[in-house]
Amino acid sequence: MNHQLSNLNQEQERKISPIELELQYLRQMYHVNRQFYMDRKTRLESLNREILIIESDIAFQRLQFSQWRNNIEKIKTVTDSLKTIQNRLTRQSEIFRNTVLYFSKQLEDARISLKQAEGDVQIISQAANIVSIQTNNRFIFFVGIGLLCSIFLAFLLEFVNKARDRLKNMKP
Repeated sequence: MNHQLSNLNQEQERKISPIELELQYLRQMYHVNRQFYMDRKTRLESLNREILIIESDIAFQRLQFSQWRNNIEKIKTVTDSLKTIQNRLTRQSEIFRNTVLYFSKQLEDARISLKQAEGDVQIISQAANIVSIQTNNRFIFFVGIGLLCSIFLAFLLEFVNKARDRLKNMKP
């Protein structure tokens, strides 16, 4: 009977053994899949945090862009008003210059007629119109740039020549 019992136990162990192996395999797969799921869940949380950070950065950049756009619009309006003022001042300057020329000619004519009335002065010809000399700022600017460039080139050529001489002296 012992022998039968032992045979029965062995048979049961043989039947249980494949089931246990399958159960063990399924447990291992469960742990592997669980670990994979946990890794993916952690990655998803990390990506969600990154998305929130990027969305806040985008909102901040949009706000700054909007502020810059408003500042540019303000600068455009100021620039337009300054251009209008400059045009008005240019016209007024031309009017004042013509007025000064007119009154200076009238004053000169009055002085000449006063001196002629006294009899001391004889007029040979009328004086020429006074024209103010305007400097060409662009010309002066480019002359200055040319001088600076020529000085820079002179120093550069001197440096290159000295460097070439040093290299020749270093090579045996």
